[in-house]
Amino acid sequence: MPKLLKNQEAPSDKVINFPKHKNLIYYFSIRFPDKTTYLISSLRFLYTIIQQKKFSELQKDFINNMTHEFKTPLSSILLASEALNKQNVIQENSKLEAYTSIIINQSYKLNNHIEKILNIAKNDASGLSLKPQKIILLPFIQEIADTLRQKNESLTLHIDIEDDLSIIADEFHFTNIIYNILDNSVKYCDTKPDITISSNKDSKGLYLKFKDNGMGIPAKNIPHIYDKFYRVSTKKSDEVNGFGLGLFYVKKIVQQHQWKISVENNPDKGITVTLFFPFKI
Repeated sequence: MPKLLKNQEAPSDKVINFPKHKNLIYYFSIRFPDKTTYLISSLRFLYTIIQQKKFSELQKDFINNMTHEFKTPLSSILLASEALNKQNVIQENSKLEAYTSIIINQSYKLNNHIEKILNIAKNDASGLSLKPQKIILLPFIQEIADTLRQKNESLTLHIDIEDDLSIIADEFHFTNIIYNILDNSVKYCDTKPDITISSNKDSKGLYLKFKDNGMGIPAKNIPHIYDKFYRVSTKKSDEVNGFGLGLFYVKKIVQQHQWKISVENNPDKGITVTLFFPFKI
């Protein structure tokens, strides 16, 4: 037996007897020499899970309360604006009528955004309800592009999509996907926005690409851009208002349609967002 150094304990020769089950031939046993440490570690892990769940529920409650608080004054604005727009003094003055129309239209748009946030909070686990239908891509995207051009005179948009391409999608949510992608390309551009929308196919499916000349995204941030409330920290993002819910919503709808979305930086400038629609087998 090798000689022990001073203060060094001898190896334990304690024999642990594990009971053998009479009906089992092969079996194994696990021994926890330090049960206290193991239990504390397990309880800490359980506590972390409970805390995360509690935080998620608080976050959902906050979104619900916040959006409902927005909807109450917004409803009052809409009622007052629509009543105002029916007055003779407004209808007889083209400028005043244009102003009230802007208030009404923007209020409806804001209401749609609030409904979107409410739906995300309400259906975070179960998913949003979809009403799939056939959509011809070219005229559908041209209509959205025309709306964006009216809002942004400096925007240049090129569309290179085959005439007969179609997909099955929820019209409302697919509109929001396209709008979110294009709107981000416009907002996060430090020059005149120039966007190209193109399509191509292979044996696996259809690809719809959105290439812009914006600021790009640091490679380390790309995996997180679909996270809820996540915003890339830049000087430009500080100037742009938002909750960090746009791409989270986009990814959620893409997944529910069983599509795929990817983002990559262009070699020169900007990013390319690709929507992939797999062919059904």
